[in-house]
Amino acid sequence: MGHVNLTSLMVVVLVAFLVPILIHRTRLAMPVVVAEILAGMLIGQTGFNLIKPDAWLELLSLLGFIYLMFLSGLEIDFSMITASGRKKGKVNPLVAGSGVFILILLLSFVLALGLAKIGLVDDFFLMTIIIATISLGVVLPTLKEKGIERTEIGQIFLIIAVLSDFVTMILLAVYVSFHGRGSGGKVVFLLFLFLAVFLAYRIAKMLMHGRGFEGLEKATSQIGVRGAFALILFFVALAESVGAEGILGAFLAGATLSLLSPRREFVHKLDSFGYGFLIPIFFVMVGVRLDLHGMLQEPHLLLLVPLLLLILFLSKMLPMLLLRIWFPGRIVLAGGVFLTATLSLVIAAGEIGMQLGLLTSATHTALVLTAVVSSIVSPILFDRIFPKQESRPMSVHILGASTVTLPLVNDLVNRGVLVKVFTTEATQDGDYPFVRLEQLEKETLRQTGFFHADVVVCGTGNGKLNLEIALAAKELGMEHVVCILEDPLLQEEARKHEIHLFSSALAGKAYLKAMVLFPRLLDWITLQDEASTLVEVRMQNPMYEGRKLREIPFLGDALILRIYRDDESITPHGDTVLQLGDTLLVSGGLEHVTVLREHFS
Repeated sequence: MGHVNLTSLMVVVLVAFLVPILIHRTRLAMPVVVAEILAGMLIGQTGFNLIKPDAWLELLSLLGFIYLMFLSGLEIDFSMITASGRKKGKVNPLVAGSGVFILILLLSFVLALGLAKIGLVDDFFLMTIIIATISLGVVLPTLKEKGIERTEIGQIFLIIAVLSDFVTMILLAVYVSFHGRGSGGKVVFLLFLFLAVFLAYRIAKMLMHGRGFEGLEKATSQIGVRGAFALILFFVALAESVGAEGILGAFLAGATLSLLSPRREFVHKLDSFGYGFLIPIFFVMVGVRLDLHGMLQEPHLLLLVPLLLLILFLSKMLPMLLLRIWFPGRIVLAGGVFLTATLSLVIAAGEIGMQLGLLTSATHTALVLTAVVSSIVSPILFDRIFPKQESRPMSVHILGASTVTLPLVNDLVNRGVLVKVFTTEATQDGDYPFVRLEQLEKETLRQTGFFHADVVVCGTGNGKLNLEIALAAKELGMEHVVCILEDPLLQEEARKHEIHLFSSALAGKAYLKAMVLFPRLLDWITLQDEASTLVEVRMQNPMYEGRKLREIPFLGDALILRIYRDDESITPHGDTVLQLGDTLLVSGGLEHVTVLREHFS
């Protein structure tokens, strides 16, 4: 192998290292990938032209592109789509989101056809895909930051973005696969590729539940990471062997892995490798290759950037008007602006278009600039337009008034929890928040809003009824469902559906065991004074993802006793790194615990 000059690679890696530091220090309101593209423009053809053609850079940039498409497939949460389809409220998120996306796709086709008619683009089908894209990588973090990802409107935004990410990626890969080459037999080959996805999913699922792999995930084996990279290369090679683009194979590899519902910690490992090395090189190189000077020499392309921004907005805003049936105009307007954000897939389409000679360098530059501007401006405008969400206390709905549930009501009300007790019994006591019903059945409870709460407790004296209503709550997508069951057979059924169980036998045994083994801990839990509390706090703020506990400045006297992550129970220490979705068991002064909850929510 001849001498290789690594100077250009060193400059690109150094820029990729410095960009997130500068964003953090200056608190710039822009995605890191956008800053990486801008930094690439500064050191590339548009700026100081420091980067020279290099085989290593091209290879790593290509691998970054492939890995980005893999993570795009992995980012699709299929369980969220099915859960949204089961939710019952004033609007079904899956139905509403799917309807809006179909309208977006149709309108994008019409707008792309218009651009082709006036001569601004040559290929209207490719432009249809570009216009219809929505950046899930911008949408999801923004929704989490505002804390609305689990609301009806948040679920609709997510459904639209997920469908856009999935459908446009498939359309782009299939379109490119058929362009410029003989198309004979390709339909059969592509069907074979999708069949391979099904087979890979089944095989991987069997391996995951088989024996012999338990100890291979730790230390130097890291069998999961090795398997993920084997899956990527297998599907990329298979896609290219059947005449498709490698990016389709990478995307399908990610989607296959997503179907297996991998643990959050494992996904974090894959993200760390991609966004820590390969993907930043790809985005910096996108900026390096942008030729702003060439675009300035073609005056009609100067109009393309603002025109594309307007078209992106119209393609999302007009279909979003369908939601005006259920939501206020301000929320609909905010959504139309928000979903205009587009980034990775537009860049991917631009890169492929240049490789196939479908786009000139100047047109490619205009597309990338449009994506950069939309991903910066859209989240900022969304934050300004979307109504501010007022913090609200936890809501708990209890089915059945009994000697077990009524004392719980008093304690929860004293803690500021919004409680309602649904019962058929005639109640005159005004101290309890009763909802009087003629009969306790699923449809009646749905109509009276029983399932619209953070937690539901099924506590009647009828175990079968409790289990039936608890299962109905799970079918509607509720996460926290508590059920009082004494029958072991019913308890076993409830455990299969991840329903939290209570029974006098289990409670008595646990309480007695605690008195024998942990008497002081039991006193601490049951005899707390009003100034202290013991609570679970959900970490949902992306600002603190990846931060060590010792770096959290507002803990005060709050003590984090345990961190629950997926199926793991973690004993925390100062260097423990927080991740989104962690559940923290926290004890301490009420004031400091409240501050902690507000920051992490």
